Amino acid sequence: MREAMQGRDQLPSIGNVLAEDCSEKGQKKQRAKKSVIGIEKEGKRAERMKNRAMMKAEQAQKKALKMAAAEAYRCKKPGECLKYIQVCLDQQLLTAEYGGEILVSLQSAEMQYNIQSNLVPCSIFWTREVQEHFVGEDMEVHVRSRKEEEEEILIVWHWEKVMRLIHAVDLTNHIQSLQLTLPGKKLTLVVYGVEQYFRYHNSSKRQEVRAKVGKLKTSKKTENFENTPRISRDKFDTALTELQLFADCSHRLVEKPHDLGTFIRQFSKAIAEVPFKHEKQKREQEKLEWYAAGDSRNCVRVDKNGNGLLRLWQQQLCQFNRVSMETAQAISSVYRSPCALIQAYENCSSETESELMLESIQIRRGVGPLTTVKKVGPDLSKKMYTFFRSFDGKATLSQE
Repeated sequence: MREAMQGRDQLPSIGNVLAEDCSEKGQKKQRAKKSVIGIEKEGKRAERMKNRAMMKAEQAQKKALKMAAAEAYRCKKPGECLKYIQVCLDQQLLTAEYGGEILVSLQSAEMQYNIQSNLVPCSIFWTREVQEHFVGEDMEVHVRSRKEEEEEILIVWHWEKVMRLIHAVDLTNHIQSLQLTLPGKKLTLVVYGVEQYFRYHNSSKRQEVRAKVGKLKTSKKTENFENTPRISRDKFDTALTELQLFADCSHRLVEKPHDLGTFIRQFSKAIAEVPFKHEKQKREQEKLEWYAAGDSRNCVRVDKNGNGLLRLWQQQLCQFNRVSMETAQAISSVYRSPCALIQAYENCSSETESELMLESIQIRRGVGPLTTVKKVGPDLSKKMYTFFRSFDGKATLSQE
């Protein structure tokens, strides 16, 4: 009996079994819940890391693009752009008296040049190494280069050849035939040494000497002058004008080897800076709806202490039609700033008084006994009142 009771005590009760089952189920639910929360946290963490990596890659790309743009802009800047331009000289130029001076001038500017046989004899053209900066998959800036030929071509001719072409009325036709062989190119003709030709023929002394010596031996230079057809200055200028009008070919007259070398160097530098100037102009036009880049014309400097404000006010007054600096100085001596002028208008009791407020201001011209005095007058006074006080945007200052 006692053993039976002990065995019954050892058996689990129904309540205990249910409690244990509920406890296990609760623990399983908590573990499942924690597992779900852990998975969600891991997912959010992975998403944050992914977003962070994307942001980091985007920032790296932006930085690389910025570096690429800065490097591309640096290559176009004056001074730096000369490293990417090459001057292609025809070999016949070096056999002339100015050939050495051309090389010396280019070498002084550290310009690259190449001596070759060009399609047009005695010509010069330019090639540019265009560098394209781009960002690769590794987020690094890479450079891709290519060669481009510029559209400008210089042709250097001795005066003798030009005079013979003018005499044959063939200068424009000859240049046009060259343009057909060089489509898309802009030709510029350089005439070398023509002034000595005109000096020779215009010298009465030399003509007298020629008449006296007759068949005596003359120098080779004098023989060139004698054997070349006689062309007047007017005919020469007319031929060059026709060349510019009908063939769109500019010209330049050069007399000395040093001047020719300097001109070719300056021309090369101008060609090298073309992309930079075009980009600068484009940026300025993008900032403004209208072109207002006269940044070096009639400017007035004003420092942080206000020095220059009075001069600026006078310059603004000079923008009115027929307002001289003496008139501007007379008005600014009474009203020292635009604010002072507007305040004076506001203190007037009537519109008529405001319109004629500046009429009696005296303008002094000259100094000493030659000083003359006149007044601003009603017309300018009304015009300035309309400009500073009118609320009608379509109002005109005058009918002038």
